[in-house]
Amino acid sequence: MAAIKIDKKIAKYRVQKAPTAEEKAAAAAAAIVKLEPAVEMTRGKDGRDKKVVRMTEEVQRPEFLVGATYKIKTPVSDHAMYVTINDIILNEDTP
Repeated sequence: MAAIKIDKKIAKYRVQKAPTAEEKAAAAAAAIVKLEPAVEMTRGKDGRDKKVVRMTEEVQRPEFLVGATYKIKTPVSDHAMYVTINDIILNEDTP
């Protein structure tokens, strides 16, 4: 990670307040994503046109996710990076 140098004096700033329970609920409702079926035509490496159908499902942000967090040390910094990889199961208990 490269160091960031601030060349100018900081003129103004603001403190962001924590969201209320109503704002959190509204954000959770907005996190529901409905994907529309997408069909695209593309040209393959062999030069022929191919039809690509994107798999779509309704995705709602779950309460928790199964995953793992890895600590990665880099040679360019004394600080470590933490990378979290989660797995989401879409429409559990369905074929």
